[in-house]
Amino acid sequence: MNAQKHEQVEKELERLVSVIIEVVPSLTEVRVFGSYNNGNWNPETSDIDVFVELEEGTLSIMKKEEIEKIARERINGTHSHKFSIALGTEISFCLYHYSLYRNMKSGRLLYSSQETAA
Repeated sequence: MNAQKHEQVEKELERLVSVIIEVVPSLTEVRVFGSYNNGNWNPETSDIDVFVELEEGTLSIMKKEEIEKIARERINGTHSHKFSIALGTEISFCLYHYSLYRNMKSGRLLYSSQETAA
């Protein structure tokens, strides 16, 4: 991926995190994972995988599709239509998709409520 596209995606990821912080209750983490994080991202064919982790014992009122729609509308960027959001709690992912959860948790941390609380 060329430097200009990378810079544009990074700006859009920053804006996405701002939107998520604003609209998602009980947020604990936001991470980017998958091909974009691993350097194998193809701007023509790949999505940009984003993991949104919620506090245990909470359910998001919003569905991932709603968050993606709000993000697209507010960001209106070149790559924002490629964001693919995985939304849930640690327990919900560990119970049903442990290997996927491990992959998501190994992604690059974009936001942590622990960092802002310190």
